[in-house]
Amino acid sequence: MRRAGFPVKYADLRDLLAAIAAVKTISEYQTASSGPSRLLEARGTGLPSDTLSWNRLIMGDELLASTDIEDALSEVYVSAIAARAGYTYSKPNLDRDSVDLTISAGGRQRPKLDLQLKGTINLDASTELMPFSLKLKNYNDLRESTQVPRILVVVRLPRNADQWLSVSPDELILRHCAYWLSLRDAPEADVDTAKTVYIPTKNRFDIEGLKALMDLSRTGIVK
Repeated sequence: MRRAGFPVKYADLRDLLAAIAAVKTISEYQTASSGPSRLLEARGTGLPSDTLSWNRLIMGDELLASTDIEDALSEVYVSAIAARAGYTYSKPNLDRDSVDLTISAGGRQRPKLDLQLKGTINLDASTELMPFSLKLKNYNDLRESTQVPRILVVVRLPRNADQWLSVSPDELILRHCAYWLSLRDAPEADVDTAKTVYIPTKNRFDIEGLKALMDLSRTGIVK
């Protein structure tokens, strides 16, 4: 008898193994008298028992890959920091120059910052300088001398995707933290595809850090 096959993307291996254990064969699923919810409950898998949740598990309804979610969460993080600092932010209609977000402040000289945003699970905050692999185009665009200072902002995410974002009636938590790096006047890259840069752990991109960056932006140079 042919084993059931599900050509879809699962949230993680645990769900895949649980689904395989829950539905051993296609014919078993098709002949289950009370539908998939009773089948799951009878086996005690702990998976969702309602039909809609079952269908989402089998068919999948996610449009974003993990890397898409990582980058989206980096934008959420930076936008929240900018809003809490009292600054506005905007996105270019097209990303052609390695600028994902522009943050604008009031006061003297109306300073701005252009940001290239990244989210990753591969950032080791236990060292003073965190290595990060950056696409060569991004590296070259960010090392240019520009009127509005440009920085790279990388959000460090947990390796377990279930811990990236949690919501309750009392709090919304986005883990972990973001760090920034200026590549202005950095040397020309000696590679063809990606350049490893080193981000200081002291360069935290938080509310106070952003305000300090805006003060530097008033001078025209952020280093």
